[in-house]
Amino acid sequence: MGGPERASERHRTRLGGDRFHRRPVREPAWRKPPRRRPDGEAGHAGGHRRGGGLAGERRGELRDRQHRGHRWRAAAAVSPTPPPEELLALATDIASQAAQLIARFATTGFGVDTKSTRTDMVTDADQGSQSLIERLIREARPDDGWLGEEGAARPGTSGVRWVFDPLDGTTNFVYRIPAFAVSIGIEVNGKVVAGVVHDVAHGQTFTASLGKGARLNGASIAISGKVDLGTALLATGFGYDPSRRAEQGAMLARVLPNIRDIRRGGSAALDLCHVASGQLDGYFEYRLNPWDIAAGGIIAREAGAATGGFGGHTFEDGYVIACAPGLLPEATALVERAYAEARGL
Repeated sequence: MGGPERASERHRTRLGGDRFHRRPVREPAWRKPPRRRPDGEAGHAGGHRRGGGLAGERRGELRDRQHRGHRWRAAAAVSPTPPPEELLALATDIASQAAQLIARFATTGFGVDTKSTRTDMVTDADQGSQSLIERLIREARPDDGWLGEEGAARPGTSGVRWVFDPLDGTTNFVYRIPAFAVSIGIEVNGKVVAGVVHDVAHGQTFTASLGKGARLNGASIAISGKVDLGTALLATGFGYDPSRRAEQGAMLARVLPNIRDIRRGGSAALDLCHVASGQLDGYFEYRLNPWDIAAGGIIAREAGAATGGFGGHTFEDGYVIACAPGLLPEATALVERAYAEARGL
């Protein structure tokens, strides 16, 4: 997550000196030590991990996904606007490959720079994932456009646009907190029709396509259905600009006494997916970017969530509320009031 600054506008400040730059990071707590296979590629010790993690996937399953990917690419090449389910299948394959790349960076080490502020970090893993996703889209669907957090937007001619965050939750990734993801949403003629969010650390893949429901690792998921705001568990997030953070803190102070509790996960995409799976009752945040919410938004809605905006802005503007339909009116009223008071309106 972060602002849309171009690479030329990023601060080159090195955070933490050699601790982060070109020096291997400590083995993450969520990942077992790698072992080398006879072919020289890094494998993973320990077999299957709970939750179906990347480290425990069988090579046969990986080959099957790669074969399916070839078929999806072939189908996409002959269809200018394929059905959402076909686009989702391709996006899921791309997200899986990007997740594997990020997992390798977590093991071998990565460099860190900053962008809009000293707290807004970008890593080699963000940029490597961005480049990989761009290449795979270009190979499969050369006429499509895209908008990714770490690169320039590319206009397309097909009416299909890919909106993605190559690594959502960069701060968590740097600090080895297992809450970061690859997020890919797909628009057709300006409307999001499919989305995938791949939770890298836990090997969980959230998917949805328009009118087909939402799934987690292939199994249907649904929202909690909470209708009592006073016992609702909500999540939120904060921006990188200090003045905005102060405003968001003041807003949160007005929300917190009226709910069960608050969580700050550090990944908007995963927060929306956790609303979809019922792990959270709701989520609110503002001034998010399209790549933060494209995939998570459709996954939440297809799981039964209602989404809306506040402060005179829409969900698509990045002023986000997502929760059960029965909770939305009361939650919106609370967030609207807190937002206005925090801004002195």
